[in-house]
Amino acid sequence: MERSDLALVVGIQDSGSLVAAALALNTSPSAVTERLAALETKLGRRLFQRTTRRVSATSEGETSCHKAGALLRGFADLESELDDRKIDPTGAIRLAATFGFGRLWRSPALAAFLKKFLRIDIQLALAEQLPDPAREGFDGAIWLWSVRGQRASEWIARRLACNQRVFGGRP
Repeated sequence: MERSDLALVVGIQDSGSLVAAALALNTSPSAVTERLAALETKLGRRLFQRTTRRVSATSEGETSCHKAGALLRGFADLESELDDRKIDPTGAIRLAATFGFGRLWRSPALAAFLKKFLRIDIQLALAEQLPDPAREGFDGAIWLWSVRGQRASEWIARRLACNQRVFGGRP
């Protein structure tokens, strides 16, 4: 059964007639009749008894309607949860960064991010060597230099800030 079949069965059960089900499903009565007949043929069971005035579920139809309703509610719950995650993302982000990147940039940025997205968990690994994100399971890396050579094509790089270094000494 497809999702549209589930909606058809529940629509017929809820409305009590093929014409009312067609109105509720925004289709024609003949389309509802044809779809129901095709579904009953496919299942090898009669789901509804039909008279000129009324449609009533058989015992198989009652079971089908009950299960179909639960499945449709499950689909709706899943869609709602996924919509909520668009608004409030969840999950873990694994980042690598150099020890030297410092508190000036890394800590305030991550703290602000975590305040905005409370259900995100950031795992930060500090290292002196540039990791291979795909092999080591990182989602990204914050580094003080650009990637060069063969690995450069594997990365999407963005400048976050300028890093000016000054050497100081005695005159």
